[in-house]
Amino acid sequence: MEEVIKVMKKIGGEKREGNMWQTNSKKELAEWRRKIDSIDKSILELLSTRLDIVKNIKLWKKATGKAIVDVIREKELFIDRLNKGTELGLDAILIIKIFDLIIQNSRQAQS
Repeated sequence: MEEVIKVMKKIGGEKREGNMWQTNSKKELAEWRRKIDSIDKSILELLSTRLDIVKNIKLWKKATGKAIVDVIREKELFIDRLNKGTELGLDAILIIKIFDLIIQNSRQAQS
């Protein structure tokens, strides 16, 4: 809880009755939400770019007779992303779920 209090003080929140937080202004809240919207847009654009690359990999695999599923690569990817994500303070379960969906989508795009 102390960590939450530190973060809220840093971003300009004020403690209210019942452990509720109130930002200094609606303008601040709108700015935070604008930043989240921008980040979400970037995530979607990056996923689209990733899918374009996956489609190129599909063509390469088809031309070279390689299998769609590369278990070793997927294992390496999960370990790498899990390590990088947890270093950034992200929840391990979240990382696994996100990249499981991304891998499933990649497999589907290559089928």
